Amino acid sequence: MMADSIRIERDVIHADVVIVGGGPAGLACGTHLLRVCRQRGISPGTVMVLDKGEFSGAHVLSGSVVQPEPFKELLTGEEYRKLPLGTAVKRERFVLLGSRYLLSAPLVPPPLSSRGLPITSLSDLTEELARIYEERGGEIYHDTPVSRLLLEGGRVTGVRLTDRGRSRDGSPRPGYEPGADILARVVVVAEGAAGPLVDHLLSEGILRPAACLPSYGLGIKELIKVPPRPENKGTCVHTVGYPLMRKATGGGFIYGLSEDTLALGLVVGLDYLSPWLEPHTLFRAFKRHPWVRRWIEGGEVIGYGAKVVPEGGLPAVPQLAAAGVLLVGDAAGLVDPVRIKGVHLGVRSGLSAAEVIAECLAAGEFSSERLKEYEVRLKRSAEWRSAAQFRNARSWFGQGLLPAIGATALSWIFRGWIPPLLRKSRPDRYLRPEPHQPAGTPATQSNAGGQSGVDLDIASDLFFSGTRHSEHQPSHITIRDPRVCAEKCLPRYAAPCTRFCPAEVYELDEQARTIRVRVENCLHCRTCRLKCPEDNISWEVPEAGGPRYRRM
Repeated sequence: MMADSIRIERDVIHADVVIVGGGPAGLACGTHLLRVCRQRGISPGTVMVLDKGEFSGAHVLSGSVVQPEPFKELLTGEEYRKLPLGTAVKRERFVLLGSRYLLSAPLVPPPLSSRGLPITSLSDLTEELARIYEERGGEIYHDTPVSRLLLEGGRVTGVRLTDRGRSRDGSPRPGYEPGADILARVVVVAEGAAGPLVDHLLSEGILRPAACLPSYGLGIKELIKVPPRPENKGTCVHTVGYPLMRKATGGGFIYGLSEDTLALGLVVGLDYLSPWLEPHTLFRAFKRHPWVRRWIEGGEVIGYGAKVVPEGGLPAVPQLAAAGVLLVGDAAGLVDPVRIKGVHLGVRSGLSAAEVIAECLAAGEFSSERLKEYEVRLKRSAEWRSAAQFRNARSWFGQGLLPAIGATALSWIFRGWIPPLLRKSRPDRYLRPEPHQPAGTPATQSNAGGQSGVDLDIASDLFFSGTRHSEHQPSHITIRDPRVCAEKCLPRYAAPCTRFCPAEVYELDEQARTIRVRVENCLHCRTCRLKCPEDNISWEVPEAGGPRYRRM
């Protein structure tokens, strides 16, 4: 690495509003801010969206059944009609899967009902939102990752971009460019779930952590081309039970985007205890279930991706505003884990943030007190109040299927006052020490083979994510202390990173008792930031690269 004693001269860029992250929440904030400022005769100054993806939507992935109300407020009627919202849900089912059977609920529980809502590709939707944002005069910069926040006197004053042109060992190559410092009156953090910038704000005491420990799930999704069937279009299926059963919380989904295209996925709660659990192997087991297999028989995978989902609900949302900074979307943990929806909350947070920023611009003041009005306004919204109804239900999911169903029903009946919140006693990274693989665990199903069709191993799936990283840039993933792997993790947990990663980034060298990192596989899902039991993996935003999602 370049010696710390060498002073690096960095360009300094001045802006008014910097939005870190080009997903729906960040773009909603920028788009609405420009509209509100124009309506009120306020100069927005320079508004920048910094997106680490190669193009808008490249790093965006979701189910995704969308509640469209916030989009109608964000956009004009003509803009809204141009959104690629896809087909509306016409048929829906809620299914309990056993290993060889299924029980279909006679009706979908009201909290989970999606009838009439559009099934969309969130990456395509994001691409259209970016186009609208630019039409309104906003600036968006792709392949522009942020390495850190700039702090001064307990206030966020801007961001530092990632250096460009370092070699694998960190030394500068010809054409090396230090990342510029962008100074801003306010920074909106929209980096997605489990990001390093929010961690920095919490560790520095800029923001207060939530009252409860956060919970996350790992969502794995494939887009599958199947033989055309009219009944596919507009179908929405949610499943519980197999293959998770008592091993982990979560569930599966099957969404019919069209007659010949299905989105199929599995969300696995990361609070599972067995170090031998393999989320991707569970995903393959889900697809092999006889009932699920009938949906995808004769098909082929055309898209693959994975991301972590904040599942703690509103009790796990940290402080959202402080001097010079606001959190929006998944970065703030804004997902309704019972309804399995978060896009509407993310867009609403962007709208609320934009309105408060516009008022700060008009007043010429970005004090902590003024910015904290954002949190007050967001909590008054219909989207927040709706999520608050199920604020405690997720904490019961780890108690088993029946308590989870009961907690959801009670939350719906009593508007969130019952059941009480069960506070987590340990973070998601906790695993039960288990150095030898128990017989009959899901990991006994080999993750090898499956080179065609719909039963793919990870290596084959990765091809459909489009992920890539330059072999010349420094690794954005490092093992902090290899001795911890050899002396603690291997004897206790047998290298769980080689199993929990949905991209096979981590590989065990059994002879050397070390972990090899294949950074070129990384999907930026950030599971490793959450599930390493020894907290021995450092994941930072890379200089460039990552997935290139389309229609995901």
